[in-house]
Amino acid sequence: MRKYQSTVDIAKALGLSASTVSRALNDHYSISAKTKKRVLDYAQEIGFKKNLNASRLHQHKTFTLGILMPEVVSHTFSRLAQGINDILEPEGYDMLIMNASEQYEKELHMLDYLISSRVDGIIYAPTHQTKDYNHLQIVFKNQIPFVNVDRGIVGIDCHQILLDDQKGAYQATQHLIDIGCRRIAHIAGPKEALNSHNRQKGYEQCLRANGLSPEASLISYSDFCLRNSAESVKQVFSQATLPEGIFAVNDEMAMGCIDMAIQKGIKIPDELAIIGFDNAAYGPFFRPSISTVKSPIREMGQMAARLCLRQINNYDAHTPQTQLLSPELIIRETSRRGYPKHYA
Repeated sequence: MRKYQSTVDIAKALGLSASTVSRALNDHYSISAKTKKRVLDYAQEIGFKKNLNASRLHQHKTFTLGILMPEVVSHTFSRLAQGINDILEPEGYDMLIMNASEQYEKELHMLDYLISSRVDGIIYAPTHQTKDYNHLQIVFKNQIPFVNVDRGIVGIDCHQILLDDQKGAYQATQHLIDIGCRRIAHIAGPKEALNSHNRQKGYEQCLRANGLSPEASLISYSDFCLRNSAESVKQVFSQATLPEGIFAVNDEMAMGCIDMAIQKGIKIPDELAIIGFDNAAYGPFFRPSISTVKSPIREMGQMAARLCLRQINNYDAHTPQTQLLSPELIIRETSRRGYPKHYA
């Protein structure tokens, strides 16, 4: 027994043709008011709903964008989805959000599902396990509008909207130096992820620009997620000489550092200054509140959605563009030490 009633079922029950039922449901001028009422009353009685997929495919569009994310529970990707929806909803488009859970194999499966679902476009951010992008070739072969966001990809000519992670990391590290830190640790993200690579690059560049040398012992690697990276935090605090400052790849790892410092009785920010990245929603309310680098992630989602819609209306595979958004330094309690005037 089928779960959903169809126009054919209504037609059989009322002794009408399926085309008459369809026109009645669409308020077509050729159908009498009496027949329309009869059809609509019966449709309501049986709980009938139009098959949007059928009607949309008839227009050669599904009015759905596939959103393939490495994970959906973080502040970054939930805000990204909000930004995308800001643009799509007024345009009558829906989102089909797929969560790869930072697993490459799931990413492959979900990309295949989105293409099989005939989404009109795809907005994508790779997992940190993703090391090559050959699986994206099917997207371009089918001329599916595509925008990569947040985590940059190399070796693929495509539209990208990214944050200037290197600049943001440089700003964060410079701030720690400005407040007197010289021995500065970095909890980095996965080596394979381009955004974490660029944040580490900005950190090291800033140290060298200030006459300081990066020390391998002061750099530990995480997977962006505190529950999986507790050892990365412990490594920083296991040094014979503790750092004076910590730049964490994101606010979640910064939060882990704050917790560890409190457990060890280390005073923040007097003995240890900490700064994160991403400006997570809990940052201002955590105690002490978390200094961070703000990424305009919602705006990134809005830009990606607009760019994807433009491609849907006028696909052009030969003019990919990369747009870099500027970060913003936000100083809070975890690094408010001897506050320099230019941060006031």
